[in-house]
Amino acid sequence: MGESDYTYSHCTKAGEGLIDESSRIQVGFILGRKWKLLEAFAAVTLFKYGIWATVMIIWTGLLGGEVNWQHYMLIVSV
Repeated sequence: MGESDYTYSHCTKAGEGLIDESSRIQVGFILGRKWKLLEAFAAVTLFKYGIWATVMIIWTGLLGGEVNWQHYMLIVSV
């Protein structure tokens, strides 16, 4: 396989041009296209991060670590 074959094959499927998936998502966002699966994934990961951050802050406080006003603000924002 030549260098040009690798360049084209790693970012495209057969017959789809030279735009990779992340570029399609960015173009779709700019043009106002809704990506339901991507929006659902973003919501789930943001919620998961909020719970994880809250648990870790509380756990740090219980173990005697420093919890400052920014940590409290993060907990309230979740």
